[in-house]
Amino acid sequence: MGDELTKRGGFWQVDFGGIATVNIPKDFEFNVDQVMKELDLNLTEITD
Repeated sequence: MGDELTKRGGFWQVDFGGIATVNIPKDFEFNVDQVMKELDLNLTEITD
């Protein structure tokens, strides 16, 4: 999913070894909520 994210103008990076920064374009077609649920990820969302 990371490659698809960057192809569509988004980015991701790992900061300080345990914090991930992810910028998802508004028109990103993947269901990010479903991916997070399947991988059992608990993320804090910061929006503009």
